Amino acid sequence: MLFRSTEPLINNSVLVRDDVPIELAQAVAQALHDLHTTPAGQAVLERIKLSRFELADDQRYQVVGDFLRAFSENVRTLDGLTP
Repeated sequence: MLFRSTEPLINNSVLVRDDVPIELAQAVAQALHDLHTTPAGQAVLERIKLSRFELADDQRYQVVGDFLRAFSENVRTLDGLTP
């Protein structure tokens, strides 16, 4: 029996500390994003069971924020969540 469902949520994230230079963070993000375009990159992705990395922004994460707000309102309050 299904009680609730969500829109598809982002599975995993790669985050960067705020003291890492933005140029380095962008270069790493682009390198990860482009892995699927070469045989060597495809081999790396295959080992970690991913087809590719995708670049994300606040809009892509909106569904996660919506889910957390709904969960906090309907299931139980989450600490630190601003409604």
